[in-house]
Amino acid sequence: MDFLTFLIYLVVGVYFLWSLRLVGYFTSTKSSAFWSEPNSYPSQLTVIVPFKNESAALPSLLPGLQKALKPIKQFEVLFIDDHSTDDGVNLIRTFDNESFQVIKSSGCGKKAAVETGIEKAIYDFIFTTDADCELPANCFRGLPTDGKDAVMICGAVIVKNSAGFLSAFQHVESLILAFLTAAFIKGKRPLTCAGANLFYGKSLFKEVNPYADNRSINSGDDHYFLQKVKAHSSGDILMNPNHSPVVTQPQTSLKALFSQKARWAGKLKYKGSATAGFTGLFLATVQLAFMASVISGVLTGDILLLTLAGCKVLTDIFIFIVPKHYYKSKVSYFYALAVSLLYPLYFGVVSFWAFLPGRSGQKINNALM
Repeated sequence: MDFLTFLIYLVVGVYFLWSLRLVGYFTSTKSSAFWSEPNSYPSQLTVIVPFKNESAALPSLLPGLQKALKPIKQFEVLFIDDHSTDDGVNLIRTFDNESFQVIKSSGCGKKAAVETGIEKAIYDFIFTTDADCELPANCFRGLPTDGKDAVMICGAVIVKNSAGFLSAFQHVESLILAFLTAAFIKGKRPLTCAGANLFYGKSLFKEVNPYADNRSINSGDDHYFLQKVKAHSSGDILMNPNHSPVVTQPQTSLKALFSQKARWAGKLKYKGSATAGFTGLFLATVQLAFMASVISGVLTGDILLLTLAGCKVLTDIFIFIVPKHYYKSKVSYFYALAVSLLYPLYFGVVSFWAFLPGRSGQKINNALM
């Protein structure tokens, strides 16, 4: 066995053991005191929905949101308008629910919109989501009712599996990201979260002041909030065990997908945690090992290298199976295989554009036109 084969063997082996550990965290049945009454609902809740030019998406959000709020005795929904120029404001105002309010953001961007909502909120518990999402009917079931405001509860957000390979690719990727989010949180190493399914105490938000030093960064409102809570002595980060995730819409073009992912990845070079940095570096190493094993195996006819590449693919599918069943996804295993084979190239392109100095999501758009 030469040195390259040994390195690939080591990386793939560690990847498999790491995956087993994460599956153990994800499937853990240890329950927090927060979930002692899984069928209860908060008695009071403020929902904050930042939006900008979302008239096409709002008709899908509004009915589901209204249905999800029915079990809650007192609630308000604050739609924070980030200077929209379409008909979204009128859509909300004409929707038949007197608890839905439209408020003009006091600044620009999502961070300012969330802060505006926090200042206007009358209840102690906050739930944030995005305008392009669809909420399950039991979205708020099991959330804390009182006395637990120093908590952040992260929920899964899964990309809708619409027609076509691109949406299926994003759906599979979102399942794996939901798996990683939950596994790291349950393993007491919170990595990231999704702002479209996030529950927290109003006082906790004000105490940690999550956007104080990152307002100029065009992404990461959820990530930076989680990192601030993680560093806060009294903050508690939990994963919502709900099997019905919030559903978001897929990107409809390859350039839009690359732009979105590069923007998300790029925030880590500004405020990335050590855990996030190590995880990203390790996953990049795994992708490189896979490509090296395939290329070298094909060129030399080395069956062992090709077998190691196959083991990496099987590990990917093993990871995929867990959230697929947990979140009741009906996506075909064919797409999981396709994502595993294509992901090294996808991961490399996103990383290149995200971390190359001077690059941005807009420049990705221009390059792919």
